[in-house]
Amino acid sequence: MTGLFASSALKWAIDNISSLLPPAAGSSQGLDVLEELRKLGRTMRRIHATLHDAEQRWNIREESAKLRLEELKELAYDAEDVVEEYEYEVNRRKVEALERLATVHGGGGGGASKRKREEVHEEHFSTESGIVPVPSELADRTRTVIQRFCEIKDYCDSFSLSDNDGDRRIVPDINAMRQTSSFVFAPRILGREKDMENVIAKLLSGEGSRVGGCMSVLAIVGMGGLGKTTLAQLVYNDPTGALANRIKDKRVFLVLDDIWNERSDYWELLITPMFASRCCDIIVTTRNERVARLVQTKQIYNLNSLSPDESWSLFKQTTFIEQENISPANLVEIARMVSEKCKGLPLVIKTVGSILRFETDEIKWRDVLQSELWDLEQTQNEVLPVLELSYKHMPIYLKQCFVALSLYPKYYYLDENMVVWLWKLLGLLQSDEIYNRDEIGK
Repeated sequence: MTGLFASSALKWAIDNISSLLPPAAGSSQGLDVLEELRKLGRTMRRIHATLHDAEQRWNIREESAKLRLEELKELAYDAEDVVEEYEYEVNRRKVEALERLATVHGGGGGGASKRKREEVHEEHFSTESGIVPVPSELADRTRTVIQRFCEIKDYCDSFSLSDNDGDRRIVPDINAMRQTSSFVFAPRILGREKDMENVIAKLLSGEGSRVGGCMSVLAIVGMGGLGKTTLAQLVYNDPTGALANRIKDKRVFLVLDDIWNERSDYWELLITPMFASRCCDIIVTTRNERVARLVQTKQIYNLNSLSPDESWSLFKQTTFIEQENISPANLVEIARMVSEKCKGLPLVIKTVGSILRFETDEIKWRDVLQSELWDLEQTQNEVLPVLELSYKHMPIYLKQCFVALSLYPKYYYLDENMVVWLWKLLGLLQSDEIYNRDEIGK
């Protein structure tokens, strides 16, 4: 995530250095150093492109790639510092030249004064033309940044592993892990009975519109780990048989789980064959409200977190063999607090509950209670990848705004105007022909 800040800083530096430098000219002692700055600009563009691509290709696991990106981020900030200091030098020279120009024009006549005016005019012209000498210390730092970039490139070329070095172990990514099916063991699902009834009622009510006279779509929306897939599975396997009795004689009931596509042409391509059926009911689960608005013909169904009582019931079911006779008894109070800490998210409740299953040591229970849930290894492996999908599907400009919120302390109240002010200060909001930066931020 920190690569987003480095990438943003580089974008500013690239734009600035382009405006500070004059067009390329012949070689001379001063211009050679300016050429080093131009080379730095080209280097920054390469680093910016690499960091941007890395943020898009989010499933980077190789330690060598992580090290290379970390070094590039550090290099990006060093390059930004060089550009900032040269910008300061350019502005300082301009101010000093203007002050001397004003002083000379305010003086008397005479040959010496005339020569002085010509010298100051020449210096002012040189500054305005962008030919500002680069201080030797800054020139050395410029060369150092370029040299370090070359070192990283050489390291990458020399130490990258290839297929000749051995068979590559395939590590399944989150997309492979997120393959779902229609099967569900309903007795183990707690707290979603009313949601199942509500969804079935919506499907059977005939409310909303039917595309082409036959197709209706209900979108179930909620954050990752909330249980959208489980709810869709419960509805699909409706034990009352209400849906089964309706879906006959070429009636179609289709469940599309965890949808991210926002392109209407793809959606139309998928549903076109459905118009051949007499009636087609579709449930779509998604975290993205834009997806829901694209496909919906019925009002969106927003799924909420479990209530405290439902959370406690699910936690007991996952953690304790005898749910009504918890042993040892001194764990009950701690267990309730751990359950509350899971904030009603079924995925988190089941993951943390499985960590503590069969655990009788009160000290280990308190360790979990007092720790950050996201620091637990099993939580990192099972919960964070699911939640991370939401972040990874954000466009770059939204990721930058989201990551900027990490600058606030945990549990800090986020005032809308202050957040927009922060985004503007960091240069994350760009106005367009319709909206200004404040409107876009809000």
